[in-house]
Amino acid sequence: MERTLKLYTDPISPYSGVATLALLEKKVPYEPIHVSLKTHETKSAAHSERHPFGKIPVLETVDEQGGKMLLRESQAIARYIAEKYRAQGVSLLPPLNASSEVIGRFEEAACMERNYFTPNVWKYTSEKLIKEALGFGPPDPVELARYFKEIKKALTVLDKTLGTREYMAGPRYSLVDIYYAPWMKALFNDAGHKELLVEFPNVGDWWGKMCDRPQVQKVFELMGSGTIV
Repeated sequence: MERTLKLYTDPISPYSGVATLALLEKKVPYEPIHVSLKTHETKSAAHSERHPFGKIPVLETVDEQGGKMLLRESQAIARYIAEKYRAQGVSLLPPLNASSEVIGRFEEAACMERNYFTPNVWKYTSEKLIKEALGFGPPDPVELARYFKEIKKALTVLDKTLGTREYMAGPRYSLVDIYYAPWMKALFNDAGHKELLVEFPNVGDWWGKMCDRPQVQKVFELMGSGTIV
């Protein structure tokens, strides 16, 4: 009998949300172990042994020899889950016999999220929601404007892309949509920018489909209303 996976996580983190959503969509049983961001537990000696940079999430799993394996970084965890449990739950990856064009488009969509969208949402929400709460003073309006400009630039591209396809990487829901979902929640819900759903209607349509998914709803419920990145 396979040992239950352990996910070291704090649900309020979008990074944790990515890993959690992959596990839920693939119907993989796991044990969540809370590592608090608010109390800086992620920087403790115990957690530093799991992640040398004191980050979450971390997945504890079993390697091919039956020994403990720690897997770090949200997208690496989500990709591992999607590959290892390919035969169960929702299909999240291109088929094994997919053309090089399909695979290329999938990887392109993943890179667009990683390079142009999420880094700016991370900076924006950190500045707007987290900075003052941690005692580093009020948000800097110049910095907020700079990051928001980059976010809107990314959304302009995404809106055009979603005018030609149903989901981020093609005609069906995939791992790339999972990468985006918690960060979109941080932007639209936590940072209060639902007006962008009107300004970018194709993104708004995609968002509606995402919010209708039961597992996405579960993850957003776990994240609550206060994102910490």
